[in-house]
Amino acid sequence: MEDLQEQYDDEQNARIKAEKTVRELEDEIEELKEELSEADNRAQLEELKNRQEQELELMRFKLDRESDLRKKSEEAVAAYKAQNEHRNKQFKMKLVPMRR
Repeated sequence: MEDLQEQYDDEQNARIKAEKTVRELEDEIEELKEELSEADNRAQLEELKNRQEQELELMRFKLDRESDLRKKSEEAVAAYKAQNEHRNKQFKMKLVPMRR
């Protein structure tokens, strides 16, 4: 009878140890899931950051291009005004002798 009791106690202890190991493994699995989730979030944030940096770079490029176009436009307008004023002066100079 003592042998049976010993076997029963050994099995009971083994079962308790196995249940403890299962709980520890379940806890470890939960921790790994959380770490994986955090890593996934970091990867998503990194991807979002990269897309935002690309978009910002594109916006800077467009702004620079628009600024260059505006400057060229202003230069063209100034040149046109100067040319127009010069032609007006020439035209007025031709008119002045005709009126005399």
